[in-house]
Amino acid sequence: MAGKTDDAPDRSNERADVARRILELSGTITEAVDYMLAKLVPMREDINVYAGIIKEIGEGLISLEGAVSALSASPDSNPEDMRRLDEGYDSLSECMDAMVDACIDGRIADLPALGNVLKESLTSYCGGLSRSFRSMSIM
Repeated sequence: MAGKTDDAPDRSNERADVARRILELSGTITEAVDYMLAKLVPMREDINVYAGIIKEIGEGLISLEGAVSALSASPDSNPEDMRRLDEGYDSLSECMDAMVDACIDGRIADLPALGNVLKESLTSYCGGLSRSFRSMSIM
């Protein structure tokens, strides 16, 4: 192959696509959390509605973490950034666990405060994602 000195194909376009998808998914999850918080304020819904929204947010976070993990082995990734993202994801998981527990225990009144903590944690995590993957997504 002309110009290629190693056997590994250039995967920078694939990594850039995954990085773009990470940023898009984080935006979608943020919108879902905002939607949930807007619904929690008037508390007009059954707890099952909130539980369904929380489940969808959790599934999105799991997908997001899978994509982040896939890029963490990339030579373009900074190990310190990846460590911070792991810590941020752990914080998000704790928030989600607290919200799930509140739903299971029927503590609907706790959900707005827990949702706000989730929003703060997600905002911080998305900032880390942006710092870590913005330049990679432009390739």
